[in-house]
Amino acid sequence: MANTVNVTSDILAQNALAGFNSIVAPLNTFSTNYSPAPAEKGATVSVPLYGTIANADNFAGNYTTNSDQTVNEVSVSLNTHFYKTIHVSDTDAAKGIDSAKLAFQAGVAVGTSVFTGAMAVLNRTRATNGTAAYTLNSASEFHFTGLGNLRTSAAAWPEKNAILDSTAYTALLLSFPNGTTLQDKATSNGTVPSAFGFGLYETNVTPMCQGNVSGVVMACNPAALAIASRYLAPDDGGAYKEARPIVDDKTKATLGYREFYDTAAGKKYCTFEWLGGYSAGVTGAVAWINES
Repeated sequence: MANTVNVTSDILAQNALAGFNSIVAPLNTFSTNYSPAPAEKGATVSVPLYGTIANADNFAGNYTTNSDQTVNEVSVSLNTHFYKTIHVSDTDAAKGIDSAKLAFQAGVAVGTSVFTGAMAVLNRTRATNGTAAYTLNSASEFHFTGLGNLRTSAAAWPEKNAILDSTAYTALLLSFPNGTTLQDKATSNGTVPSAFGFGLYETNVTPMCQGNVSGVVMACNPAALAIASRYLAPDDGGAYKEARPIVDDKTKATLGYREFYDTAAGKKYCTFEWLGGYSAGVTGAVAWINES
């Protein structure tokens, strides 16, 4: 059965963006430079590494003294291009498939590739002292005291976040003592936004990392990773019925949207795509908890 596209492009675009954001939300903890401005594949974007600002100064009678803050930046090449296309044939257009849900799934597919690419950069070489904070026999053993253990590696970070795979996140929620505020939130909402000074994010994308690091929990500082993205505008926009960026108002995360019709095949296609790239940031700005 064909992938039926039978609703407006705005509905499809917003559903694709919602699916995309449902996967890449944890990446907002890092240093990002997102924009709907058009760019070509291979272009370079500078990304400030947030979380590395210097100490404040004693006032010496002039507010402009030491006002020039040197911002650490890294260059990110827009060398990664992911896309997912849904389509409908003329004969299947009236079969009633919910194309908005297909667009959501397409956004999830693109987001999964983007998230996996980011995690591939955060391998063992970026971790504190090059080793894991500690190792679990199983992610299901993760306990709220584990966040306390992570603070040993992350104590010096002014901003702390933790990304947990779904098994570890569920184990964390179940470990909060009865009668506590955290346990109440875990029971009523199935989520806890923060604990032990960490902003908490769940991901169901596995593996979280590459190589021999079977990380299930990652504590991170924004300066650990730089991510950039831009809109990949078609060379000939007139060849498409519609071609435009889809932008998240809050984060500026951007997907490209292309809609076109293949007269030979009798099919309408809608493509959702991401142009971007990654660069490792500050060494020692990541701490892993591994699974043996």
